[in-house]
Amino acid sequence: MMRRMMIGLVVVMGFAGAAHAQSARAAETEMKALFGSVPTFFKKGLPESAIPSAWELMKATQLEPGTIPEKYRSLISLAVASQIPCRYCVIADRAFLELGGASEQEINEAVAMSAITRLASTWLNGLGLDEVAFRKEADQIFAHVRKGGAPPAAMAITDAASARKDVQQMFGMVPGFIKAFPDAALPAFWKQMKSVQLDPRTAIPGKYKELIGLGVAAQIPCRFCVYFHTEAARLNGATDAEIKEALVLAATTRYFSTVINGLGQDEASFRREVKAMVGALKKMAKK
Repeated sequence: MMRRMMIGLVVVMGFAGAAHAQSARAAETEMKALFGSVPTFFKKGLPESAIPSAWELMKATQLEPGTIPEKYRSLISLAVASQIPCRYCVIADRAFLELGGASEQEINEAVAMSAITRLASTWLNGLGLDEVAFRKEADQIFAHVRKGGAPPAAMAITDAASARKDVQQMFGMVPGFIKAFPDAALPAFWKQMKSVQLDPRTAIPGKYKELIGLGVAAQIPCRFCVYFHTEAARLNGATDAEIKEALVLAATTRYFSTVINGLGQDEASFRREVKAMVGALKKMAKK
């Protein structure tokens, strides 16, 4: 009986293996048609059985239209890659941003949002704040912002006292994580937030800055930042579909970063492959 079961299992696995091989060849055919070749991290970085689903994942999150415009999806990926850090992903994302039409200013702002999120995450987690209390304060801030009213008066931030006064007029309160911040560093910390994340004049609209922050926060992971950026994204008009897509983009970037770094491909050859892929896509776009 056991022998028959083992034979049956081997037969089933044989059929499954053949199906995996067939699906992998089909995926590679699609890649060749699109990119001109099969990227090395697909051919050598993944087991054959994982190639079809990995290709479907890449297509669904990075190549096919989504709820978030192409340019901002690539900026989310770049922001996540910047602070993993993953040199391969940064190389690829910056190259593909040429196709999406992102400006150097937008690229710099996305990286800055990533850095600010890591800065805040490190402080919040190291401080050991109570998460319930943090969420309550965040909710108070968002309620204050929703009320609107006169915009905060311009204020010179020269020391901790002026920084906290500026926070008070913008947020309607001084949250605990700001109160606890060391006086010597608080002015710089607050000006970092104001000059990028909270500035309505940046090249990247507020909604997409918060989705960038959310993507970074989700895979640090930082529960404080995830909550804050999710609610801030909603405040700026993000839908549930856009929020979920930002999370999937962050997860996909981490997935491919793991594969590429695990493969240990030579960086020069990776750059050549990316350049060829971008060139193929540019040609296709002109047809």
